[in-house]
Amino acid sequence: MKLNEQQVENVKGQTGLHPIPEDNTATQRLTDHFGDHTFYLDANGLYIWEPDDEVDSGAQAATAVMLAVWGDEEKTFLKPTPPAKSTVTIDLEAQAAE
Repeated sequence: MKLNEQQVENVKGQTGLHPIPEDNTATQRLTDHFGDHTFYLDANGLYIWEPDDEVDSGAQAATAVMLAVWGDEEKTFLKPTPPAKSTVTIDLEAQAAE
């Protein structure tokens, strides 16, 4: 799913993660390969966020889904994997603390 600005801020606030910038040269290639999403990288690989209807919290929950793992120890390329739902779930509607 493509996240809006508030959702990106909610991901950042709840996980500390920042998305790959839209103007990054890799973003178009990732979109071509995986579809229109907001992409995130961490030490393990490439993730997107997908709605998670299994979470019964009354909030708009989303779970991180891994799409690729790093192909080498230097993290110079990604190797696609079957999509794997992670254990990380966030509230996309959470309001930032003032």
